[in-house]
Amino acid sequence: MKASSVNLETEVYLDNEEIRKLKNSFLSGVINFREYEDNKTRRKIPFIIIHDKFQDDLLNVKIMPQRTYFGEASEIVFVINNDFYDNLTNSGSYGGRFLNSGKMLMHII
Repeated sequence: MKASSVNLETEVYLDNEEIRKLKNSFLSGVINFREYEDNKTRRKIPFIIIHDKFQDDLLNVKIMPQRTYFGEASEIVFVINNDFYDNLTNSGSYGGRFLNSGKMLMHII
């Protein structure tokens, strides 16, 4: 899995094995975070993606600790629902919005 973020715009690239694992489990990795006009990674932020089949919202994002700037987080948890997962597996790419201006896109490679 490969993940990068420019400010609040995060992209995650998963292979077929990872997408199968996500169906009934979770994935963890590191986001290479940078600010908008930076050319190099500023921080590596641990993150988890959870597929919650019973969640109503398409995408929920939890930043640890709470009330912390995305780029300063110690960990980020993305929770996707069944619709998000199904759309991702059917189209190969799918995304959602969070925290008003945030965007998370997932791609199967």
